[in-house]
Amino acid sequence: MVGLPWQSVAAFIRITTNPRIPGLRFTLEEVVQVVDQWLEQPNLRLLAPEDQHWLLVRRLLIEGQAWGPLASEAQLAALTIENGGVLQDRDFAVLGRKFENHNFFPRRVNTEFILPISRNRMRMRVWERGSGETWACGTGACAAVVAAVLTNRSERVATVELRGGNLEIEWRAGGPHADHVFMTGNAVEVFRGEIELGDTEMIPVGA
Repeated sequence: MVGLPWQSVAAFIRITTNPRIPGLRFTLEEVVQVVDQWLEQPNLRLLAPEDQHWLLVRRLLIEGQAWGPLASEAQLAALTIENGGVLQDRDFAVLGRKFENHNFFPRRVNTEFILPISRNRMRMRVWERGSGETWACGTGACAAVVAAVLTNRSERVATVELRGGNLEIEWRAGGPHADHVFMTGNAVEVFRGEIELGDTEMIPVGA
């Protein structure tokens, strides 16, 4: 099922019928016909705001500090939440790959996608440079909780749900280990293999 927000339909009509944009040769009638064809598709659903839409948008704006150009993203996120939208695996891979290879990160980058569930719980999926999705990342989970605390989305003790299992993270507030981050979780074997190395491939200890 594909969700199509009203805003996207309006933007399509506005852009394709704008006489100031060079190279466009669409009439209003042609554009309306295209939209009609979209809406006739059985796997397409038009997303419209519900009665409590503004309250949800308001919360997303404030909690996400979505001001300026991000305001419209908060509104689209609200539409997605209202209509039960979720992040699909293919979307996760596309977004992870784009972050990893963005020009802003010349040496590439690991990316954590976080979904807060409550003040003490969040879900996380990990995209690591050169590897793709991995089932867990301890340093990423620690960083996620610290970032969530700094943005007032989490308490200092929280459970991070990963595909490989849960991690308990604590960003300690006081005592001799204040501001240290502690991680507790299970260590389990997930892979076993063998590799043969020639003499020229061995790396001396201490090199």
